[in-house]
Amino acid sequence: LVQYLIMENFYKWFKRYTPGIITCILIFSAMHFYSIEYMAKTLFSGAVYTLIYFICMRRQWNGMVWTSLVHSLNNCFGLLITVVSDNL
Repeated sequence: LVQYLIMENFYKWFKRYTPGIITCILIFSAMHFYSIEYMAKTLFSGAVYTLIYFICMRRQWNGMVWTSLVHSLNNCFGLLITVVSDNL
């Protein structure tokens, strides 16, 4: 939802997607501010999620669904690794 609002409004204001893409990445990273190191790591995943959303938007697919699915799968994979490594 946030990506949609940012991407659409920034495109209307700037007539370019780049400002919206950069803003989405930075906001995603800022929303994961547990530490500076973790925030820096989420810049990469934020870029991936924003790219997925952008591609879906350009293809007129439901970007929110695809981005949420990839984000959820990533979180589940991280949880699985944590659970397995704690039980070893």
